[in-house]
Amino acid sequence: MLISLMTTACLLAPLSAPRDVQWQDGSFDRLMRQAQAERLPTMVYFWRNGSEYCTQMYQETLSNEQCQESMQDFLCYSANYDTPAGAALFNDFKFQTLPMVLFLTPDGEADYAVGGFMDAGSFHETLAMIKRGEGTITGFKRRMQEVEEYSDEDFELRYKMADMLKALSSNTEAEKLLESIRLDDSRGKSYYGGQALMDQVVKEIEEDGGGWEHLSEWELDPLYDLVKKIKNDAARHDGYESLASFEFQREDYTKAHKNIKSAWKYVPEDKQLKFAEGVALWLMEFPDDSVNSKLRNFALELATLAVSMTDALEPGTDAYAEQYGEHDKKVLCAKRRMTLAKVFVWMDRRGDAEKVVLECEELGTEDEHVLAYIEEFRKSA
Repeated sequence: MLISLMTTACLLAPLSAPRDVQWQDGSFDRLMRQAQAERLPTMVYFWRNGSEYCTQMYQETLSNEQCQESMQDFLCYSANYDTPAGAALFNDFKFQTLPMVLFLTPDGEADYAVGGFMDAGSFHETLAMIKRGEGTITGFKRRMQEVEEYSDEDFELRYKMADMLKALSSNTEAEKLLESIRLDDSRGKSYYGGQALMDQVVKEIEEDGGGWEHLSEWELDPLYDLVKKIKNDAARHDGYESLASFEFQREDYTKAHKNIKSAWKYVPEDKQLKFAEGVALWLMEFPDDSVNSKLRNFALELATLAVSMTDALEPGTDAYAEQYGEHDKKVLCAKRRMTLAKVFVWMDRRGDAEKVVLECEELGTEDEHVLAYIEEFRKSA
């Protein structure tokens, strides 16, 4: 997605070393000398007293047995923000989020960061990824030497590396990298070239418009013009989806509807199913006085398509795994029908909704959300 909202929390509790992990909290300079001498990467955990999310990170993630086993391959340093040394180190890296986990190369270069709470399973996967050299600054640099310059993969690596540089608060370096993408792919022929172009235009619109709190006053014409010119269909899809979101928040529902239909025109095949259902539900949030027959029929078209596409998925295939992993197909089919039933109710087509609800019941799923909706539907009869 072109636009995303990032929420972070800064609440921590007293921290003692997780079992079996040898945390250091003395001289950071001495630790860096040790890391260089032993050629070991370093993991720095920034936290503070009295923070709920830091307590959760410690108790649920850093104390997890699998995570601790993986953490043995790092020199681990505990940096308490409530101490002068911890605060100074945190500020040196220009971070703004707690808890924060920073990974450094043996030479002390910032390589990866995890801001905010992360559950144990995701953190364990992240540790494994870092060990493989994937998603890190050093990993991106290595891969960029291996791929063809100006290829789609090259632009993807540059864009994702810029994202990680932002996470590491290296904003100047990130912007230089993004500018290189915009110069080398000025027409947005690649997906990430299109993303970089749109990111810049939105940034300029936001700055000229006085920030997000003044969204209603933004001049969106530059973004409209750019989206029309971008050559990559997937990037153009994202652009129209963002415009639809902007216009919805500005309460211009006619333009929001028009943009989401344009987004649907360019949606990548592998995103069609989830996009169809998500948009069908989103359209039902439009105020009653902005809803017309075209909008209702579009919601119905998407919800119906979501049902047929889910029915066609075969468990065990790559397409199914990519969309839903290990989820039970009966539950998925029932949930798609639940969405379709909601659309029919919204359209005052109770009889059609009744037929779909019967199909949900015939699937025999015990999913609590589906059962709750069926019960609610019956009570409203």
